[in-house]
Amino acid sequence: MVRVSELGIPGGLLLAMSAQLGCGAPVDESDGAGLPAMSSAPPTITMTTAPGSASAAGSSAPSTSPVQAGRPAIVIPTLAAAGASGMSPAAAAAGSAAAGTSASAAGAGGLGGSAAAGAAGGAPIATGDDPCGPDAKEITGMTRAQGNGNTNLQTSGDVEFLSAKSTLIVPKEPTPTRGTLFLWPGLQPLRQDQTVGYGVLQPVLTWGSSCAPGSLSTSDGWWISAQYVGTPPGSFSVNCKGGKTMKVEVGDKLDIEMALNGTSWKQTVTNQRNGESVDFTIDLKGQKQQWLLHQIEVPTMTKPVDDVIFTSLVAKLSASQPQACLPNAKGMNDYYAPPRASADGKTCCISKIILRASGVAKSSPDAP
Repeated sequence: MVRVSELGIPGGLLLAMSAQLGCGAPVDESDGAGLPAMSSAPPTITMTTAPGSASAAGSSAPSTSPVQAGRPAIVIPTLAAAGASGMSPAAAAAGSAAAGTSASAAGAGGLGGSAAAGAAGGAPIATGDDPCGPDAKEITGMTRAQGNGNTNLQTSGDVEFLSAKSTLIVPKEPTPTRGTLFLWPGLQPLRQDQTVGYGVLQPVLTWGSSCAPGSLSTSDGWWISAQYVGTPPGSFSVNCKGGKTMKVEVGDKLDIEMALNGTSWKQTVTNQRNGESVDFTIDLKGQKQQWLLHQIEVPTMTKPVDDVIFTSLVAKLSASQPQACLPNAKGMNDYYAPPRASADGKTCCISKIILRASGVAKSSPDAP
């Protein structure tokens, strides 16, 4: 499901857009799980309460919006009404600083420090090939806990992501196997514009079928392609674009990179096992990508049976903003290793991120 996020509406309402889509896009893992298939009617707009908003303070329950099996749904974080730039909507509504704190802190939970909620312990840092360098500093602070299977970073002000790379380990076959499941990292803007609209750059590891060009099916097992799913300016229609597909196997380590060159973003996925690679490039005409997401997206009853693990995350920023290296939101049972920032504050390093679906037992330790 693509997220349509908080639009600065009083009361912290989330404008959830339900549509006949078909590619991964930001959504909490439990959103829409098991809901009946939609008809082919035009998209509808429904109002639901956003997690972590003023009206949902202290609650970690994700919003829900109906989706068709195998068709993800869009969240457009518009922060102007909150009087803040680049913060999570809930944090902005509370008027907190861009340190990743959330308005839900005023409620009865859903927050934890990085040490308690997402980055317990601190392993020794090897400095040999450390992209953050020998003088990297660990970044601490508060991370909002909400939903399941989503750990996200966010910049503020004019700072944007220039690149992000990590390694995704292909998990076991999900269950039930007849459905659709999306696992992905992605980059999104924090607001819509009138040049390219609003969308998400997302290399999507898929079980089942999707709207992606060349989509495979459940009988093909896990497959991946680099995609862009978005809405044109002033429209609710959703376009799915992407490159070639690539079959992968359980246990494969997929090196994923999203990098900006001029105004174009290139996504590249390389399988360490055999060197096979797929990519996709799209010109986003200078639109700032300020939201880095790691998501389990569950459009049907099919969900992972074990942890979804990303390793060796390295994200480059356009200017120094070390606090952006600290995830501003995470799933209730997710884990991330202690985030670090380079001495100049322009490179973020997280050695491991573990996403966990709702109701699925932990299959690996919370350790870097």
